[in-house]
Amino acid sequence: AKRDLILQALDTRLAKLMPYALLWQNDHKRLLSWRKFGTPASVLDKYNGEDAIPVYWYFDEKKAKDLTEAKKNNAALNKPSEEVHYSE
Repeated sequence: AKRDLILQALDTRLAKLMPYALLWQNDHKRLLSWRKFGTPASVLDKYNGEDAIPVYWYFDEKKAKDLTEAKKNNAALNKPSEEVHYSE
């Protein structure tokens, strides 16, 4: 939580100093969403970015129900794997 606050403050300061700096030569993405969507195994594919989300992601009723229950009970969802493997 402390690291998130530091990153938010840093992003806010950078955006004020140079609004477009966060778009330059970024080799990674920060992606935040409620876990109520079904996705391909690799979340984003090897050659597309977040613009592919509307094409490949879909509403998943079970995940949405699990999210609603977790919020209702102030519980955490199972953490998905952070590793991404692309098929060649």
